[in-house]
Amino acid sequence: MHLRKLLSVLSALNSGAAAAGLLLGLSQHAAATEPSGPDVLGVRVGMTHAEALAVLRTRAPKENWQTISTTLQFQNSRQDWTAVPGGTFRAVLLEKKQRIVNESPDSYLVYFSPTPGNERVVAFELTQIYVQQRPLLKDLTAQLVEKFGKPGEAQYDTQFTWGFDTKGAPRPLSQDQSGAPCRHVQRLADPKQWGGPSWSIDYNPMGQINRKPVDLVSACGAFMVRARIIQSGEGFVTSLNLELIGHELATAGKAAALKQIEEAKAGELAGARDAAKKGPKATF
Repeated sequence: MHLRKLLSVLSALNSGAAAAGLLLGLSQHAAATEPSGPDVLGVRVGMTHAEALAVLRTRAPKENWQTISTTLQFQNSRQDWTAVPGGTFRAVLLEKKQRIVNESPDSYLVYFSPTPGNERVVAFELTQIYVQQRPLLKDLTAQLVEKFGKPGEAQYDTQFTWGFDTKGAPRPLSQDQSGAPCRHVQRLADPKQWGGPSWSIDYNPMGQINRKPVDLVSACGAFMVRARIIQSGEGFVTSLNLELIGHELATAGKAAALKQIEEAKAGELAGARDAAKKGPKATF
């Protein structure tokens, strides 16, 4: 979903109380002295930009890292897209290098909450390509279970999902005939030149079970880990994609961004109306 569609989402926020609760959750996370929940390579939800960068530098000390920023926008009274004052935030942290499988077996992608000046990690993706030495599927699966516990959902023995509560303890996932909504959570992806690094803004806190919207925090947990394994013949693994998503913080961050967008839009509209009242009157 493009930023242009964000304003339409505002109407979906049915009550100020719900938004206030989300913002309260964001402030509570931001005020926490320690990031919480499960980790992937030592990266946790709630980390600051500096904390996440420090962890990744220990993992890949020779890597050159880049941070991509983006700015919240709104349609002003003239229907022009305008930057929200103070709305620029650090959205994505990733490697500078071009991602070529043979040269870049590991890749890292960090998304931050769209909260200018108080960005926190809301999602982290690790992709590992096994070119020379391929692990066995059964061994890699055992490692995942050892680290994250028994999966809340397993598909085809190569796709696994775990849910965790606000304290980081494993918790069950919502299930029905169509499975858990967690499998339908938007995948993390590299920011595209024509798109923009807006996963944390575009994050949809509603999953689908039998086409009914389901709140992902209650269905999948405050934190979620999702693994996708690509295997080759004879039980070997060629790649692993591991995602860590903080549903609670991502939801609260988007609510905070929408509130900032709405306030900017209301302020510009009020100014435009005042200017119109003081401007020249129409003549007939």
